[in-house]
Parts: sequence; C-alpha cells; structure tokens
Amino acid sequence: MRLRTRVFLAIFAVSIAGGTFFLRWVLRDLRSRYLEAVEENLVDTANLLASILEASDAGPGPLVSPVTANGLEAVRDRHFEARIYQLAKTNVDLRIYVTDSVGRVVFDTRPGGGDVGADYSQWRDVRLTLAGAYGARTTRRDPNVETSSTLHVAAPIWRRGHLAGVVSVAKPSQSINLFLEMARPKIVLAALLAAFGIVVAAWLTSLWLLRPIQRLSVHARAVRDGASPPLPDLGRSEVRELGMAFEEMRRAVEGRHYVEQYVQALTHELKSPLTAIQAASEILSEDPPLETRQRFSHNIQTESVRMRETVDRLLELSSVEGRSVLRESAAVDLGATARALAEAFAGVLRSRHLSIAVSGEAACNGEAFLLERALRNLVANALDFSPDSGEIEIELSQDAHRTVVEVRDRGPGIPDFAQPRIFERFYSLPRPQGGRKSSGLGLPFVREVARLHGGSVELVAREGGGTIARMVL
Repeated sequence: MRLRTRVFLAIFAVSIAGGTFFLRWVLRDLRSRYLEAVEENLVDTANLLASILEASDAGPGPLVSPVTANGLEAVRDRHFEARIYQLAKTNVDLRIYVTDSVGRVVFDTRPGGGDVGADYSQWRDVRLTLAGAYGARTTRRDPNVETSSTLHVAAPIWRRGHLAGVVSVAKPSQSINLFLEMARPKIVLAALLAAFGIVVAAWLTSLWLLRPIQRLSVHARAVRDGASPPLPDLGRSEVRELGMAFEEMRRAVEGRHYVEQYVQALTHELKSPLTAIQAASEILSEDPPLETRQRFSHNIQTESVRMRETVDRLLELSSVEGRSVLRESAAVDLGATARALAEAFAGVLRSRHLSIAVSGEAACNGEAFLLERALRNLVANALDFSPDSGEIEIELSQDAHRTVVEVRDRGPGIPDFAQPRIFERFYSLPRPQGGRKSSGLGLPFVREVARLHGGSVELVAREGGGTIARMVL
C-alpha cells in the first residue's frame, strides 16, 4: 500500500471515528435537550396556574372552585389549528391535576374526573413539592419504550401563608418525538456532507503532505536515468533536509564516479597517441634518413594535436556535465548565430565546394556561448560527413513551448550498429574524407547543452540519404 494511501486512510479513519462518535452523541443527547426545553415551559405553566388558583380560589372553600374547574376542563375540549413548522397542532395535550396538602387528588382534567380521590403523595412531583423542593418526574406508559414518556412538573399552592396543595402539569412526549424525527434526517444529512468534506480534506491533506516526497522520488528517478536535474522545491519540512542530504550524497558519489570514469577514458584515449609518439621518437633517435625523419616528425605533431584536442574537448564537456542550472540566461538569436557560423566555416566550405543554407528564425533564453558551441559541433559533424559540392541545411523553428534547430546533411548516414552509441563519450565513426575519427566528445557536449536548456538532441536518418541532427530547446 502506498504511503499516500496510508496517510489518507489514517486521516479518514480518525475523522470518521470522531464524527461517528459525535453524531451518535448528538442524536442521543438531542432528546434530552428537547425534554429540558419542554420542562422549562412546564415550570412556567405550573407556576402560572398556581398563581391563578391562589388568586381566584383564595377563600376557605375547595382548592379549585367550580368556575375554575370548568375553565380548566374547557381547555381540554378546545379545538384550533396551529402550524408549528411541520407539526399541525389541533388541541391542548396538557393534563392538569391538583392535590391537597396531603397529596390526595382533588381535581383532574382527564375525562370522567380522572384520578380524583387517588393518593399521589408518593409521586415524585407531589412529594417533593409538598416537602418544599422542586417537584418533577417522567413516567413511561410502557417501561420498555422511551418515547411513551410523559413529563410532570408541579408548583405549590399557598393559602394564607400555608401550603394548601400542589398543581401539576403533565405533557406527553409525542410532539417531542415528532420534532426529533424531523430533526434527525437533517442532522444525518449534515453528517454525510461533513463526511464527504472530511474525505476530500483527507485526500487533499495527504497530497499536501506527500507532494514533497513525490517530487523527491521523481528527482531520484531522473538521477537514476543519468540526468542532473536541480533539486525540486520541497518546502521547509524535514523532507527538504532529506532532499538536501540526498543531493549532497549524489554529488559526492557522482564526483568520485566522474573522476574514475574520466581518468579511465582519458587514459584509454591517450594511450594510442602516446604509443605512436614513443615509437616515432625511438625511430628518430636512430638517425634515420631525412624522408623517414620528416614522416615520423609529422606523426608526432599529428598525435600531439590529437591529444591536445582530446584534452580540450574533455575539459569543455566536463564544464557542462557538472552543472544542473544555467549560469546566465539571456535572449539568444539562433538565426544570427547560424549565419555567423556559416561565415566562420567559409574557408572549409570554399575548399570543398560546400554551402550552408540557413532558413527560419528562432530565439530562446539561454547561455549564448554554450548554444553557439553546440551548434558549431553539429555543423562541424555535418561538414565532416558531407560529400564535396554538397549543401548543409540549417532550419530554425519555434512555437510557444520550444525551439527546434535542425542541421541536415547528405552524408552516408548513421549505421544501425552505431545508433545506440552515438552520444557515448569517445565514440566516433570514421569520416568519409580519409577515414579519420574525431575525439568523440562533440555530440555528448551537445546533449549536455540541450539538457541544461531543458531540451534534448537526436540524430535521425534523412529521407533520400544523410542525417538530421535535431536539437530541441
């Protein structure tokens, strides 16, 4: 399982577990909050009725006079229509009963007199109120069904400074159940929307946390494939420190490998001319005839030039291989550069009756010196392989995203066996003119220059014979 998936699942699991617990707690606690709100209203109602009974029936007669009793019973039969959100209320579902100072019921609004005469002295609402405390209770019609409960709240009735009785107000919880049923789907929907938001947030968080690691992985693969990309932006987290350590390790390892590789290559390339120079010097030490001395002296000069050219090209190549970014960047007119190179090779062109045709215009941001040297190498290669009296074409083009330089010749082309090695250091094909080889460092140099400019270079067969060297920047 990928690390990003693990982080996402961990955040998602923790968030969903916490959200589920919160949702269950809210749904479980919601009923209690509704009951508390209803109970608070019942307290007001009970005390309001107690005040009315104290004021209207203050004489020595019964706690509830016939007039008051008729009025309270009439409420039970009162019909109306009240739309409370989705609840259509058409009657009063309150029960009112009054007990005397010993807890015996003297009035009950239930049909048929209800429980008049019953002893309610042990019911919690009556008992606590007679004792001078706040009296309330919740009783279920069915002990196993929570929604069958009825709330009872009592208030004391005072007569001439003495506690004369208790008035209790009871309300069933059916309406509360309806409100809960209406609220529950909305809460669940909100929870589902929140869960969806958590999923999206978890996914975005996992991307945000692991994006530096992904960039570092891409960087490592590019290094593995032989490129030298700059270290990507890794933010300011510990991943950046890891990336810096990785980059330092890469440079150290590449430095050692670079030195070993170049020492081996340079040794191999210099061995042949040094052997030729040594052999020529030994023959010259024997004082051979003039013609022989001249021939071997020329050999020594030729091999010395070859060694100097190899060392110079190697230094030139090493100067760009160790870089990951451009040292400077300015607009370079590649059309002007190509025409200047045609002028620079004018002597060679005249001697071999060759010509260079430049078509198109293009410019790009980069290092002018490196781009000129890279184009010079491509043109020099085309000159080496072109037949006399031929033409070399340099075509320039560009769009919004890239610049393309193509150098075309009509030479023998690249053999299939050489195609995989054409950009390998020190690998070179014999030139048609005399069979000599170059240092084999020009094309690797062009490849490194293209890489520094975010591009690439390739050599492909040209239709009708020849080669197209295509450099994309």
